[in-house]
Amino acid sequence: MKDVYFDSTWGEVTVRPRLFSKAERTIPYRQIRKIHHRINAPIVRTGLDGGGFTFYRSVSAVSEVLLELGDASTVVIYADIYDQGGSSKIIREKIREVQKLVDEIARITEKPVVIDFQEVECTFDMAERKIVFSGMMLPKNLHGSFLRFEQIERIEVVETPRGYFSFSIFPRWGTGITTVEGYDTTNFLSDTVEMIAKRSDLFFLRVERKPPSMDISHVPNVPIKPRMHGTSRSPTRGKKFDFSTVLARFRR
Repeated sequence: MKDVYFDSTWGEVTVRPRLFSKAERTIPYRQIRKIHHRINAPIVRTGLDGGGFTFYRSVSAVSEVLLELGDASTVVIYADIYDQGGSSKIIREKIREVQKLVDEIARITEKPVVIDFQEVECTFDMAERKIVFSGMMLPKNLHGSFLRFEQIERIEVVETPRGYFSFSIFPRWGTGITTVEGYDTTNFLSDTVEMIAKRSDLFFLRVERKPPSMDISHVPNVPIKPRMHGTSRSPTRGKKFDFSTVLARFRR
């Protein structure tokens, strides 16, 4: 467990690797570029009924808080390990608690935040105002690409009563991209995505109906196979979508 002290008077943070350790590192705030919240989700291998196997992301297992320095190196200052199994509602609450810690560090140091949310294979960079398709399970032609916040109409999570879930990004123009989907009645993915959307100032939509074209109920979870949807459209039929309000938010 590390001891971390933020001194706003001198504008520096002191990191002590272990309790009672004399090995300290003092980092001036001016050397810090970004505050990272890395939400790690392990890759799990599972067998299929017809033989063979597939891979999918588990629910988040660890939150790490890192300081990114000017030389691109990082310093881990906090980590929280989550118990796996059962409902992930408690995990979602703990992720929120860690994010509050990140927000406080960002306020003290006056540095921007980056949230790497591995469950959806994306990194939300508030400093550069973009979503990076960073997940290792994404296809090569998508991995490493990005969309700027002003290019995005909405981010969307589908969660149905029968357990289907998915995460999608819909650009203002072009096709939408789904980066993860599966079946898990205790996932509560929308909780964490909504939290990130609010901090990124992005329009978030939660949907309770699975698109009829997506029928993957023969496996509990599925490998990441991003889907390309049709052209960007209003969120739901009959529901008001105040485009001018969202556009104004992008221009702040």
